[in-house]
Amino acid sequence: MLRPRDIKSKKFKSSFGGYRKDEVDKFIKDVYLDYQELYIENLRLYEETDDLKIKVEDYTAKERYLEEAKKMANQVMDATNICVKNKYAEAQESVRKMLDKAQTDAESILEDAYADGKGIIKQAEREAFEKADKIISGAKAEAERIQAANDELVKKYYRMKKRIMMLIEAEAKIMQQSDTYVFSEEDDDK
Repeated sequence: MLRPRDIKSKKFKSSFGGYRKDEVDKFIKDVYLDYQELYIENLRLYEETDDLKIKVEDYTAKERYLEEAKKMANQVMDATNICVKNKYAEAQESVRKMLDKAQTDAESILEDAYADGKGIIKQAEREAFEKADKIISGAKAEAERIQAANDELVKKYYRMKKRIMMLIEAEAKIMQQSDTYVFSEEDDDK
């Protein structure tokens, strides 16, 4: 590719009946200045393209992270079903952290998109906003699903607790009835 210094350093041989040297020099200077601007702009655009590639990779990594967070939430829910009473507090804390992380990631993505959007081609800006919206929507949907599952587990816990209390009360009544039973001497002979 022709560089600005190639234009500036170009020398022409003079010949009889040739062009006027001062006009040629002025034209070459104008071409050099315009070309230099274009050359610098081209370099800047190459750098911006590289920056955009890095950001796309970063967004992809964040997407994978959110998928891993979703898998982890499912594992937490399975563990919570097995031991509701002991694991409920851990699951609730995990959901809170995931929501905080998802919210923080979403805000970070939006901030990145807004900060990077200045001076970037409109198409790239639109894609960044769409990706951020999808991630936020996915995170919110996953958070709502996890919260609903947690709410269901709490209901199951209290239903189970009520059943156990009813069973204990029934056993207590049976035990109380057996304590009040009076043995007669005839019962001893049997």
